[in-house]
Amino acid sequence: MRVYDELSDEVIKQKNWSTDELRAMGYQYYLRKKEITMARSLPSNEAPKKIRTRDGQELIAKAGYIICYRPGEKVRSKLDSYEHWPVEPEIFSKTYKTWDEPDWKPSPTERQLVKLGCRPYYKSAGVWAKQLAEDALLQSKEHHHPVLVKTGTYVAVGSEGEPYNMGSTTFHSRYEIPHRMTLAERLRKLLGIR
Repeated sequence: MRVYDELSDEVIKQKNWSTDELRAMGYQYYLRKKEITMARSLPSNEAPKKIRTRDGQELIAKAGYIICYRPGEKVRSKLDSYEHWPVEPEIFSKTYKTWDEPDWKPSPTERQLVKLGCRPYYKSAGVWAKQLAEDALLQSKEHHHPVLVKTGTYVAVGSEGEPYNMGSTTFHSRYEIPHRMTLAERLRKLLGIR
């Protein structure tokens, strides 16, 4: 895999982005919705693992990567039958937390994922993201080379400056969309009128 810094400036790639740089490029910060993600570490006997995401991207997970699973509604017998995606271990430790709801009662799908070796977590970190106005090339940690990302797809920048993409449906199911105040709401707030 090529080193990120050797890639052209036309490729969206990992970088230590500043907030000002992200805002100038049209990115906005989104908070993550709290939901259960079941996860497990990828053992060396299963690595490298090719994962095709719901959006059709093929990602490669190395041994030790954390594989996250969305439980969904239907109990499945195989792990790979659940929607899943890889997360680099250091990023996972910074952005996910152990599920902390004391009255948690696992659903049938969550119970099945526990039987298959997973534990419950939730993603606590938000992301900087934007919806692409035109096609772009993106180099993520899990791709061997830059991939074409289509117009309308969301590009998110994670906690380590790592870019990744997701479709609109996936993005809206995972992240809070900030309320935009109308002009009237802003004026009322400014003037202290309820």
